[in-house]
Amino acid sequence: GNRAVLAALGHVDAEAASVQGARAGESQRHLHHEDLASLMSLKDKAAARLPQSEDMGPVIDELSKIANVNKLKISKMQNVALSDKEKLELADTYYGIQRLDVELEGNYVGFYKFLTDMEKQPRIIRIQNLDIQRINEGDRQGDVKVRMDLRVYYGKAKADQAVKK
Repeated sequence: GNRAVLAALGHVDAEAASVQGARAGESQRHLHHEDLASLMSLKDKAAARLPQSEDMGPVIDELSKIANVNKLKISKMQNVALSDKEKLELADTYYGIQRLDVELEGNYVGFYKFLTDMEKQPRIIRIQNLDIQRINEGDRQGDVKVRMDLRVYYGKAKADQAVKK
């Protein structure tokens, strides 16, 4: 085995080198196993943030609450259908995405707080597009009008996750 190969390569102590190589291999397998366990842990943490429901009602309620606390006016918050390309990309994943088109108006500091509060939500919410425009009308100096395209993630039901063979 390894001892004969190492001896042929000219290692003086082929047996010691062979054992060290075996130990290094064990160490590499052990690290690989730990890395895999770490990745599985991260996947489990992400899955915990993916409710098994695509119901947007609770998300809209929570985002509305956050906007009100930060004195923002919601002018639009509605579901938007995914494109065919997005549907295809999600076909074999363990998660789904709901799009939410949001428009807000209010003080810039309030909007910043809205973002930090949204980031603290247990559910994974990603901002896809963000457009911020300053409002310079009368007493509204420092106010902004914001349009965001949000992606709200959810876990697919087990039946949806079956791997196609």
